[in-house]
Amino acid sequence: FDDDGDLWIADVGQGELEEINRAPAADGLPGGRGTDFGWSAWEGSERFNDDVPAGDPMFPVHEYTHDEGRCSIIGGALGNDRATPGRAGWFFFSDYCSGRVEALLVGESGNVLETVAEGLESPVSVRATSDAVWVLTQDGTVRRVVAG
Repeated sequence: FDDDGDLWIADVGQGELEEINRAPAADGLPGGRGTDFGWSAWEGSERFNDDVPAGDPMFPVHEYTHDEGRCSIIGGALGNDRATPGRAGWFFFSDYCSGRVEALLVGESGNVLETVAEGLESPVSVRATSDAVWVLTQDGTVRRVVAG
């Protein structure tokens, strides 16, 4: 949850799409309550099970395929002015197979996506503290993400 109560989810897909969901807070309650993210009728924004009613899901704010050596989203953490100067409100995430760390800014007129680190060996966690965003890799290495 971010400071506004919005729920952010890095959701591993079934087979084709990895996704980031954001459920805004509403009526003074944190986001996510009663939200239909579409599974298993949908994988991301693509129809998945035709034998399940389509419903009216909240689609992801971002999704990606397994192109470019990607396979499984790892995330995520929201940056702030102290942890990631110039990237407050950006959602940081990685991918297990590509080893790339990216930052996503969701905006009303479109999203901005930037690669902030590459070459990490099998990231398994992305975590924010008040003064840093950290990435843990499968071999136990912890790296601080510096976005500039």
